[in-house]
This record gives sequence, C-alpha cells and structure tokens, in this order.
Amino acid sequence: MVKINQIRATLAGKTDPALFFCILYFAIHFIHYLGAIDPMCTHWFYLALLDLVVAIYLFAGKSHYTTAIKPVFNNGFSYLYLALFALASLSVFTALNRTEALVCYARFTVTIIAYFNIAILLHGRLHLFKLLAQVLAVILLVESLQTLIAFFNGLETMPLDNLILSLQGNTGLKNIFAATLVVKIPFVIYCIYTSGLWGKIIHMGILILGVLSIFIVNARSSYVGLALVLLVYLLFCVLQYFKERKTEPLLYRAGAVLLPM
Repeated sequence: MVKINQIRATLAGKTDPALFFCILYFAIHFIHYLGAIDPMCTHWFYLALLDLVVAIYLFAGKSHYTTAIKPVFNNGFSYLYLALFALASLSVFTALNRTEALVCYARFTVTIIAYFNIAILLHGRLHLFKLLAQVLAVILLVESLQTLIAFFNGLETMPLDNLILSLQGNTGLKNIFAATLVVKIPFVIYCIYTSGLWGKIIHMGILILGVLSIFIVNARSSYVGLALVLLVYLLFCVLQYFKERKTEPLLYRAGAVLLPM
C-alpha cells in the first residue's frame, strides 16, 4: 500500500497542473515582439492572457486551492507587495504623465496577479521546486547559447559597441536582458548543490555559459547581482560547514560554483 501511494504521489507530481502553468510563465522569455514598437508589448499581452487563464483555472478548481489562498495572502511578503501596490496607485494621480503612469500601473497589476497565481499554484508543492529549477537552468542554457552565437556571428559585421548593445534577447534593453540571466543563476547553483556527479557537471557547464553571457552583455548592475548571489551562496556553504564540521564537503560545494565563475 505504501508503494502504491508513493507511485501515485510521483505521478501527481509529474502531471501537476502547477508545473504546466509555471512553465507557461517561464516561456515568456521566448515570446517574440512581432514587430511592435515596444519589444515588451507582446510579453505583457501574453502575461495578461496567462493571468486570466490561470485565474479561471484556480476559480474552477477552488475546492483544491482554498487551503492555499489564506496562507498566501497572509504571508508577510504578500503584505509588503500589496502595500507597495497601493502606494504605487497614488502615482497615477500625481504623475506628470498620467498616461504613462496608467500603463506602468497596468503592468504592475499584471505582475502582482502573476505573483499570487504562482504562489497559490505552488503552495504545498515543494517537491516541484527542483524540477522548476532545472527548467530555469535549461532556459538559461538556451538564452546563453543564443547570446554567444549572436555575439560571435556579429564580431565580423558590426562594431563591438553596437554589437553589445544589440544583445537584448526579446527584452528590448540589454540591462533588462542581463537581469533576466542573473535571476536564473541561483536556480542553476541550487541544481549544482543538489545533483549527483553528472548533474553537477552539466549544470556547471550551464553556469559557465550563463556567466560568460552576462559578462559579454556588459551590464554593470548584473555584475553586482552576480557578486551578491555568489556571496550569499558562499555564506551558506560556511554555515553548512559550522553545522557539519566537515572540510571536504565545503571545498566541493564552494569549488563547484567558484570554478565556473
């Protein structure tokens, strides 16, 4: 009976709609701008439609997600986010350009709905975290390869400054693109930390390509973010050392990330 329950739990994890919807949210990185004046217009349109679909799904299956709603909305981070959302609404009335303020606030609304949708979907589904981290690692791999291919293909046809400025992915701005790369680095580090030997080697390769792409894009704020990620991870390794009092695991854990960096 125990084995049967374990199999059912495994299948439920693989077919969990939360995983499917999260992948759809992650897929926003590959939405093309389709010739729009603002390259991110299609991103916001896609995200708004996805928010609506997920909200309808959650409402239709509210019997399964009722227990998640209260803990999510009572979370301290949710309170802070809602307070920021309320404070930002005041700028619509005080902004010099109210049209621009309304556009930005509409995007903020779409973002906060996405936050609550994902939080409710993933509540109580910690077993999905490693798989979602691996999905983000694959996305970083694809984006890094696209960036490196575009860079080396453009070296002989474009001035270096213009080439670097053109490395924007589908975001329309290299600083935003660099930030989208940096934000995936912690998930790759998590995969390195939790994987076996071959998994570590594969994800170390992804980390090398990701860091290389970040340095090629040459956005200074991304260097700060990358340094902070590395600092927090090394601090975690030191804390683990004081907990276990074993030097060898510390060297392996720190070296598996420091070497690619």
